Amino acid sequence: SETHGTSGSQQAYTPPGGTRAFWSAGTAARGGVGVLIREAFLELFNLAPPLWEVLDEGRLARLRLVGPSGALDIFTCYFPTGIARAMGSAAGAAASGDHLTLRPQRERLARLIAGMLDDTASLAVVGGDFNFVTRPQDRWQKASGSYTGNHDHAEAAHWHQVMDPAGLYELHQEEYTHNGPVSQARLDPSLLHILPSRRIQSRSTCCAPTHQT
Repeated sequence: SETHGTSGSQQAYTPPGGTRAFWSAGTAARGGVGVLIREAFLELFNLAPPLWEVLDEGRLARLRLVGPSGALDIFTCYFPTGIARAMGSAAGAAASGDHLTLRPQRERLARLIAGMLDDTASLAVVGGDFNFVTRPQDRWQKASGSYTGNHDHAEAAHWHQVMDPAGLYELHQEEYTHNGPVSQARLDPSLLHILPSRRIQSRSTCCAPTHQT
């Protein structure tokens, strides 16, 4: 989902055989979302052409599919990020101030997703780079060996406030999705918008695909 791509680079991109790409461009340094999906999967939704909706340029988009077995909405998002916060330093304090300006942007995208979920009866999948975590154990600091996900408590509280009533829940994934010099974190969750009864009847997980070289 996170592309850092321009409209020109996306036009020059050739997707792997048997797949189709949908894009919303950002810049070479910031933003950009996309979905890469198998043509065989798209053929299961043949009652209408795939509808690609850009909800926030380079930040949020939705692919709408309709087939004989039902409808599916696939959301891809890339929440704003800021500079790394140094722990216990003046630089860290300044960075925290910069971080505060990101919160309204992240909260606006969260409300936008929740509103779209309230307005659809389709099964929906939401995925992308959220750039914050919703549980303390979703970020692990390498130097101290401790969980530090509480640094995102404000974003996490707002996320649960708007998403829990919308019926969105996170799929379990064992591995961290981001490995940085300071910490590891699950910044790239996958979530489902599904009836509670279906959650009881099924077990869903997610994992990163194996890269082919």
